Amino acid sequence: VAPLPPLGEPAFIMDGKIEDMPIIDMEMAASQVDQDMEFLRELIQDFMEEFNSKKESSTELVKRMAKDKKAVKEVQSRAHAVKGSALNIALRRVAALSLKLESQAKVYVSEDKCPSDEEAKAMGDVWDSLCNEATKVQEQYDAMIKEKEKEED
Repeated sequence: VAPLPPLGEPAFIMDGKIEDMPIIDMEMAASQVDQDMEFLRELIQDFMEEFNSKKESSTELVKRMAKDKKAVKEVQSRAHAVKGSALNIALRRVAALSLKLESQAKVYVSEDKCPSDEEAKAMGDVWDSLCNEATKVQEQYDAMIKEKEKEED
C-alpha cells in the first residue's frame, strides 16, 4: 500500500518516479485552461520568467541553509510557491521536486533548527534537480513555440 500524499496534495505528485512523469502533462495542462493552448503558453512563459528571476537568489539561500534558519524558512516558502505555480500548469516533475524540497525544509522550520551540512547538501541536490527540470520545461516550451510558428506559416 502506497503512503498517502500530504493532506491537500494531489496524489499524482507522489505517483511513481519523477523521471517517469511527463515534464508537462499536456492533457492535464490543457484541461486546466479549457483547451486554450495560447493561454497555456502564456502561463508557462510567466512561470519560467518568475522561476528564472528568483533562481540565483534561491540558489544562494539553499547554500546557506546549514547555517541560517531564515534561509531554511525562505526555501520552504519559495518551494511552496513554485509547487503551486507548477501544479496550476501541470509541470509534474517540477511540482514533485518542489514538494520534496518544501517538505524537507518544513521539518527544520517546525523544529526551529538548521539541517546538518549533509542534510543541507541533500536538499541542495533536490534544488539542483528542480532547476534541471525547469530547464527541461523551458526546452519543451521552446519546442511548443516553434511548433506553433510552423503551424502559422
